[in-house]
Amino acid sequence: MADVIRSHPGVGELRWVEGHSAWEGTVELLSGCPVDFDIVAEAEWANADPAELFEAAAAFLAWARGFESRIRERVADDLLDLYNRAWADDDPDEGPPPHTRAEFLAAIRPSGVSLYHTGMSSWGYDAGDLFAGHGIWVVVAGDGSFPGKASLVG
Repeated sequence: MADVIRSHPGVGELRWVEGHSAWEGTVELLSGCPVDFDIVAEAEWANADPAELFEAAAAFLAWARGFESRIRERVADDLLDLYNRAWADDDPDEGPPPHTRAEFLAAIRPSGVSLYHTGMSSWGYDAGDLFAGHGIWVVVAGDGSFPGKASLVG
């Protein structure tokens, strides 16, 4: 299926990437916020009809757009105190200052989402310079629960 590109009104245009076993592209998750988006075609989805996958992805994205603020709140719950204790600097010449919750929430932006056959999704966030270039990774179960804490990556 190399170099196959498909389009769906609820997802947009995605390209099949054989080496990743995924449909990959860019979607606008929030207004003015494009993110990398993958439909990971493993397990039950390995041989699924792409039309079926794109329908599942469109439903997921509709849900995800409304749920994203809860994920951002979870990131703040899990990482704001760590940022203020270990990464922030009181000297603005040395690094970014401590943040209030509102400042922290405003500083992080979603950068990527991967959808899996179980309904689980993994979310990447760009934290700018808050964590010295490290990104943030969060897993969300198909029922919208969080099976673990947000963590730093990279």
